[in-house]
Amino acid sequence: GGTELAAARKNGVVVLYSFPDMVKIAEIEHRVAVRALQYSPDGRYLAIAEGAEVHLQDTVNAYRVRTLGEPGRHYAWSMAFSPDSQMLMVGYWDAIVRVWDVESGAQMQQFNWGLGRIHAVAFSPDGMTAAVGGGSKDILIWDVE
Repeated sequence: GGTELAAARKNGVVVLYSFPDMVKIAEIEHRVAVRALQYSPDGRYLAIAEGAEVHLQDTVNAYRVRTLGEPGRHYAWSMAFSPDSQMLMVGYWDAIVRVWDVESGAQMQQFNWGLGRIHAVAFSPDGMTAAVGGGSKDILIWDVE
């Protein structure tokens, strides 16, 4: 963590740069536009939202570890890792928030609070609460446990 920067291009290419010298390390090609990128707090994974799927990329060996979700559902639009890097919360355009177990790739929880398309998700620094904002004017805050 802290030695790499990821940037997504419109054509689905994610470019990895060393940081802070900004030398290109690699390019990762995807089938469709990448909507969001998120590094895990422990620096182990880069989550890449490609269409309805989220790909977990190993940051050390630069290989895809697993894919969360399945093709054909609504776009994954926003993501947040829990502070301990054990969970990944993903907001989708179908108004659903899904919480994934990072190690197993299993979906842990699914919520639809009627917020419309989910534009932003976040965990508090202690991981005990989370917040979601969508197409409606409301922001929802809840106890993670």
